[in-house]
Amino acid sequence: LYLSKCLALLSTLDPPSPTLRKVTYNNLALLHASTSPLKSLRYLTEVLRLESSSSSSSSSSSGRSREEGGGGGGGGVGDPRTHVNLCSCLYGLGRTNEALRHARHALKLLDARAAEGRHSGPRPPGGGERARSEAEE
Repeated sequence: LYLSKCLALLSTLDPPSPTLRKVTYNNLALLHASTSPLKSLRYLTEVLRLESSSSSSSSSSSGRSREEGGGGGGGGVGDPRTHVNLCSCLYGLGRTNEALRHARHALKLLDARAAEGRHSGPRPPGGGERARSEAEE
């Protein structure tokens, strides 16, 4: 009930806050994950749509395409967390191929972020490549 009221209040903001809307939709998706997975999927799909539109506008304003890494997240659309949430929701609905696609996309986004980190500063202890190869075994 509380999050639904927050959602109603979002529509009154001028100018609208895409970040606040994405957070609220993510929270609503998690709230409905066990009781209404289709409703959860609708909220997560909307979050991904908002992320896509915000990355498109930021890439066009910076003069870089999404493929060049101007899409706010290292060479792909969306926040890795959104793709992991979508993966979990889709898996629960038995849509395993779609779930796998989102899991792979989340990994791609995280790899791109790790590569950006390697270029911009010291590598964290344990390194991302070693941890990933161990996880794949």
